[in-house]
Amino acid sequence: MSGSPKYTRAELDRQRQAKLESDRRRKAEQEARRRQEAEERERQRQLENQRRQVSELLKSLITQLKQQS
Repeated sequence: MSGSPKYTRAELDRQRQAKLESDRRRKAEQEARRRQEAEERERQRQLENQRRQVSELLKSLITQLKQQS
Protein backbone atom coordinates (compact mmCIF):
# COMPACT_ATOMS: atom_id res chain seq x y z
CA MET A 1 0.00 0.00 0.00
CA SER A 2 1.41 3.35 -0.95
CA GLY A 3 1.43 6.37 1.27
CA SER A 4 -0.20 8.61 -1.33
CA PRO A 5 -3.89 9.35 -1.08
CA LYS A 6 -6.22 7.72 -3.58
CA TYR A 7 -7.36 11.11 -4.88
CA THR A 8 -5.29 14.23 -4.92
CA ARG A 9 -6.78 17.62 -4.20
CA ALA A 10 -6.21 18.61 -7.83
CA GLU A 11 -8.06 15.52 -9.05
CA LEU A 12 -10.96 16.19 -6.69
CA ASP A 13 -11.09 19.80 -7.88
CA ARG A 14 -11.16 18.64 -11.53
CA GLN A 15 -13.96 16.18 -10.75
CA ARG A 16 -15.93 18.84 -8.90
CA GLN A 17 -15.46 21.31 -11.76
CA ALA A 18 -16.50 18.68 -14.33
CA LYS A 19 -19.64 17.92 -12.31
CA LEU A 20 -20.50 21.62 -12.04
CA GLU A 21 -20.09 22.05 -15.79
CA SER A 22 -22.17 18.95 -16.45
CA ASP A 23 -24.91 20.23 -14.13
CA ARG A 24 -24.87 23.64 -15.82
CA ARG A 25 -25.14 22.06 -19.27
CA ARG A 26 -27.99 19.82 -18.16
CA LYS A 27 -29.87 22.75 -16.62
CA ALA A 28 -29.30 24.88 -19.73
CA GLU A 29 -30.60 22.05 -21.93
CA GLN A 30 -33.66 21.64 -19.72
CA GLU A 31 -34.33 25.37 -19.82
CA ALA A 32 -33.93 25.41 -23.61
CA ARG A 33 -36.43 22.54 -23.89
CA ARG A 34 -38.88 24.36 -21.61
CA ARG A 35 -38.57 27.52 -23.73
CA GLN A 36 -39.10 25.57 -26.95
CA GLU A 37 -42.15 23.84 -25.50
CA ALA A 38 -43.58 27.17 -24.32
CA GLU A 39 -42.96 28.71 -27.75
CA GLU A 40 -44.66 25.75 -29.42
CA ARG A 41 -47.68 26.06 -27.10
CA GLU A 42 -47.88 29.77 -27.93
CA ARG A 43 -47.69 29.03 -31.69
CA GLN A 44 -50.46 26.45 -31.33
CA ARG A 45 -52.60 28.91 -29.35
CA GLN A 46 -52.14 31.59 -32.00
CA LEU A 47 -52.92 29.12 -34.77
CA GLU A 48 -56.11 28.06 -33.02
CA ASN A 49 -57.13 31.71 -32.60
CA GLN A 50 -56.52 32.37 -36.27
CA ARG A 51 -58.52 29.28 -37.25
CA ARG A 52 -61.38 30.46 -35.07
CA GLN A 53 -61.29 33.93 -36.65
CA VAL A 54 -61.27 32.50 -40.17
CA SER A 55 -64.15 30.21 -39.30
CA GLU A 56 -66.18 33.11 -37.88
CA LEU A 57 -65.42 35.23 -40.94
CA LEU A 58 -66.48 32.39 -43.24
CA LYS A 59 -69.75 31.92 -41.37
CA SER A 60 -70.39 35.66 -41.58
CA LEU A 61 -69.72 35.71 -45.32
CA ILE A 62 -71.96 32.70 -45.90
CA THR A 63 -74.74 34.39 -43.93
CA GLN A 64 -74.35 37.56 -46.00
CA LEU A 65 -74.45 35.58 -49.26
CA LYS A 66 -77.59 33.74 -48.17
CA GLN A 67 -79.27 37.03 -47.29
CA GLN A 68 -78.42 38.51 -50.69
CA SER A 69 -79.81 35.63 -52.66
